[in-house]
Amino acid sequence: MAGGDVVLSRDEFTRLVQSLVLPAPPVAEAAVSKASYHGRLVDSSAVFTAFLRVEIPRRPTKPLRIDLFPGSVAFQSIQINGKPALAQVENGRLFITVSDPGSHKIEIHFSVPMPESAASQSLTIPIARTPLTEWILDIPEKNLDITVNRALNREVSNTEKGTRIRALLSPSDHVTVAWNPLAPDIAKGPAQIYADVDHLISVQDDALRIQSRVGIEVLQNTINSLTLAVSDGFTVLDVQGD
Repeated sequence: MAGGDVVLSRDEFTRLVQSLVLPAPPVAEAAVSKASYHGRLVDSSAVFTAFLRVEIPRRPTKPLRIDLFPGSVAFQSIQINGKPALAQVENGRLFITVSDPGSHKIEIHFSVPMPESAASQSLTIPIARTPLTEWILDIPEKNLDITVNRALNREVSNTEKGTRIRALLSPSDHVTVAWNPLAPDIAKGPAQIYADVDHLISVQDDALRIQSRVGIEVLQNTINSLTLAVSDGFTVLDVQGD
């Protein structure tokens, strides 16, 4: 103490300042950056191929055991960078072991059983929680109305054998898709129209002036345009109405 002040040496002051700096947050050992799923309905199950991108920013001191995917599906094969992966299922989750840093491509083939009820036209599929998720499903039926509960954007298109739904999903651990057949279009016949016309005719010095009021009632089907023909020799001065 010196005159009510605290006097520190330069080294002591530097250590004090450094002790006030918050430590940097730890760098994530591994992260699943994006995923892509492509599935199709086959008999009584949905068969999927999933491609996941795993990023390991720095070399781990020991092999990493990564919690990758829900384990409540029937796995057919699991590969990392084109080779069989060291994988285990524990407590309903799929874990893979990775020891090298960098970007790794995980390929998973799995299937999910369809609901037993023949009337059910919906399916819930487990997925990995990732920031970017593309999800595609081919259904061997045409003319379908399809909804995907986690879709931020979706596209429905016809294929040679049925219907394809492509969706971009928000981060989640599952997605539910439901579909129903669209009602067939009924051929429309010609429109039937009733017109109620009133004319007010006034004779002026050098012209014949007519004010016509036309009421239109569509009795059958719909119309999106209407044409009113004016006799030759007349000039249209004003038109009002819907």
